[in-house]
Amino acid sequence: MTSKNTFKVTKTQLLTHDIMLLEIKSSLPFQYQAGDYLMLGFNEGEKKPYSIASSPRGDGLIELHIRNQADTPFMAELFKVEVGQQLQIDGPNKQYQLDKNLTTYPNDIILIGGGTGFAPMKSLLDELLAQKFSNKIYFYWGATKPEFFYMHEQMLALEKKHQNLVYNEVLNGDVHQQVIADFESLATSRIYLCGPWDMVSSAKKDFLKVGLLEKNYN
Repeated sequence: MTSKNTFKVTKTQLLTHDIMLLEIKSSLPFQYQAGDYLMLGFNEGEKKPYSIASSPRGDGLIELHIRNQADTPFMAELFKVEVGQQLQIDGPNKQYQLDKNLTTYPNDIILIGGGTGFAPMKSLLDELLAQKFSNKIYFYWGATKPEFFYMHEQMLALEKKHQNLVYNEVLNGDVHQQVIADFESLATSRIYLCGPWDMVSSAKKDFLKVGLLEKNYN
């Protein structure tokens, strides 16, 4: 008989009034890669997609950053979960993948997160730092209010610790336009971006105009 994997809540924390950090732990080994997402819910009938916000951790914990974007019964229930509660999980599923051979990778990497699009970009950053990626890593985080930079101090600490990391916050602006303003050319860059769909599609068009190779975007 095959043992069934179960997922229990180990931590909940409000990062802002409408963004929650949720940590869950699997009863069995849960293999995933930085950039993956999972489907989460309370039963098999309704699950929502959420990006994993860290690279694989030795403690087996899975971290999610969840924004209450809609006033629905599902979100109301999710924001009331308690430690020890069991959730239904499907996955992991592929979303963003770092390129192979990072130790000999020729390009600098630019990670861009809009709002809670920060989460999968943070997971990629964690993995790059864990693999001791030596090229420059530029991390851009865009938000509409200062309080939405909910991991500001942690990011500053990482920037201080890792000389090849450059961290930028972009408030009340189009974060991908700030990237274009900061780089004369993107011909030698690799870009990952997560945010609202209109942001993702418009950013690609603008990046290609300033030299980014299409294969080097997401």
